[in-house]
Amino acid sequence: MNRCTVLFLVALLCFSCKKEKLDLPYEVIQTDASVNINNLCCTSSDTIYACGGKQGKGVVLKSVDGGRSWNILSNSFNYNLYSIIIFPNGSGYAGADSSHVYTTTDGGLTWSLYFDWTGIPFQYHCPLRNVYFANADTGFFAGGHFFDRGIIYYTTDGGVNWHTQGFEHELRAICQTKEGFISAGYGALLTAFSSTTFSLIDGENDFYTGLTIVNPDKVFACSYNGGLYEMDRKATLIKTHHKPNNVISSREHFLCIDARNENIIACGLSGIVSMSTNAGESFDTGYSLNQNRVNAVKLLNDSIALAAGDAGRFFIIKIK
Repeated sequence: MNRCTVLFLVALLCFSCKKEKLDLPYEVIQTDASVNINNLCCTSSDTIYACGGKQGKGVVLKSVDGGRSWNILSNSFNYNLYSIIIFPNGSGYAGADSSHVYTTTDGGLTWSLYFDWTGIPFQYHCPLRNVYFANADTGFFAGGHFFDRGIIYYTTDGGVNWHTQGFEHELRAICQTKEGFISAGYGALLTAFSSTTFSLIDGENDFYTGLTIVNPDKVFACSYNGGLYEMDRKATLIKTHHKPNNVISSREHFLCIDARNENIIACGLSGIVSMSTNAGESFDTGYSLNQNRVNAVKLLNDSIALAAGDAGRFFIIKIK
């Protein structure tokens, strides 16, 4: 073996053994649910709801100990579930495939299907991937799939009536700032500042997969190409904080993001995690979850995050 070959093998070994910059300790919680967990809703640091599904069968789970143990509340859904919100009074909503909405009044024990057979054009039948309620009356689902059309499905009377706004962009996220509402998705940023009607605005042509509010004047978005974007409350891009390099770009896809106080965490495919502890001034990024896909993440407090993945798997991540 010549000297050049030896040097090459040594360099390759060093590269393959190199630790990523961020390496957070975590605990895997395996539940009896074999479905993919798609979203989380936290009513406190201990009480958490999760939803998911597989092969057209949805499920809702609940934890009362910060995600360390889970009970299946209901698994009688005929559609996969992608988003969930439960209010303190026990009422709530879940978004499913084909723009279906389920409602509950007893904290998720029983659910009723609401579907508007005439109000949603067929081309906008899609998974409702994210839900946000500004108050008891006004709430929004953002949905879409396969890089195709998307939908804003919303109510202004507490779920009695629902309305449809369709777009030529898959939508994944929605949030509220001081200015109004922002939604994001495949090559699209949408705003509704003076009403509940969304308009497409200019933005980077990326596949935004998550939005979170850091403070009243700062919004962060994550994207499928490994980007983290800082925006103001009008969804105007301020700074791009992270982009993948060409070596590992095939793995650097964020699917979800959350913020609490000074902490921001984004997760996604192959266990990628990006973390800021200074309100987004800087991020550390690495592969902290042993190649496990993460579909949703929530910061439970200033030291613990809960992530949800496929095959009924949760991750309790220690961030401090």
